[in-house]
Amino acid sequence: MNQIEIYLQTTVAVSIFYVWVVRYKNIVQEFKEYGLPSWLRDLVGIFKLTFAALLLVGIDRPDVATVAAGGLSLLMVCAIGVHLHVKNPVSKMTPALALLLLACFIIWLHQQPLLDAGSSSVLNRAATLVTPENEASLHSCGGRKA
Repeated sequence: MNQIEIYLQTTVAVSIFYVWVVRYKNIVQEFKEYGLPSWLRDLVGIFKLTFAALLLVGIDRPDVATVAAGGLSLLMVCAIGVHLHVKNPVSKMTPALALLLLACFIIWLHQQPLLDAGSSSVLNRAATLVTPENEASLHSCGGRKA
């Protein structure tokens, strides 16, 4: 794991902990203003704090970080939907948009090794299919040598 991934995951996790623990009164007020029930606020908080903790665990386990970032992405899409529904200005949506972009970037960073490994394994498998016996047929076109 490179330093960018560690920095991003730590930054996202710390920012979520800060908002949902230190500034929890603001969260309570915001959910009331939007007419959302307290059970939903608590459920969202449980999910966000869990995903934030999993981002920190994911520093050593990239697969865990990918799941956590995916969960955060889903929550941020829902948050943006609520902001649009209550007709908030874009400035109120900025934190959710920023977290969505960061979570998607974390997912993308963790998928790169998988994509690279997947493409090289496909190339390796394709290379093993070419044998001296079938090489001539691979280069032929309509039964004639190409």
